[in-house]
Amino acid sequence: MLEALSHRIYMTEEKNVKFNGKNLFYRYLSRAENSKNILFLHGFSFTSGDWERIKAMNHFADLGYNVYAPDYPGFGKSEKNENFSVERGELENARLFAQTFMEFHNIKKYSILGASMGGGMAVLGALNFPESVEEMILVGPAWVNSSMLMKLEMKTLFIWGENDNVVPYDELIKDIGRKTNFSYEIVKKAGHPAYLDQPEEFFKIVDKFLKK
Repeated sequence: MLEALSHRIYMTEEKNVKFNGKNLFYRYLSRAENSKNILFLHGFSFTSGDWERIKAMNHFADLGYNVYAPDYPGFGKSEKNENFSVERGELENARLFAQTFMEFHNIKKYSILGASMGGGMAVLGALNFPESVEEMILVGPAWVNSSMLMKLEMKTLFIWGENDNVVPYDELIKDIGRKTNFSYEIVKKAGHPAYLDQPEEFFKIVDKFLKK
């Protein structure tokens, strides 16, 4: 069934590069006709391979994006890098990663899809480089608070699984509802990784947001 989520299946490239002095692994899918760029940031217990499980890279390529999905330093196949080292609940060292990674690819403007820890990293990156981040999709963003979110001015979609017991959303959505550049969706029959639990519904929500 997941094969039907994308109209065309292209092979994702896998690359290892020397990034900030350490080996970094990332997946990449580009098409000649695509003019937009998006960075995928995974969660603490996940890797870039989880995006591949649901054909997310092909789906976003169908929407006109060149897709970059790294294993964050110290996760998956990427070597640990003290300059970007993070712990549960402490993401300060990640604030420069998104911008540095995209500049490494000579990309000045981009969107971010961040899940859990990756959502928290996306928020930190966007707060530090608001002129570079055009829009964001945050799935159960971890280790962020309302005061941080209220500073974001770019178009942002928040997604939670209705059964997410890792990142409670009841209080956050009250504040999110006050910002005109924010929107949110709650995915039925899904937990914290809502994009993995209900990929078809996740893609429907994303498509609606990006095509506005």
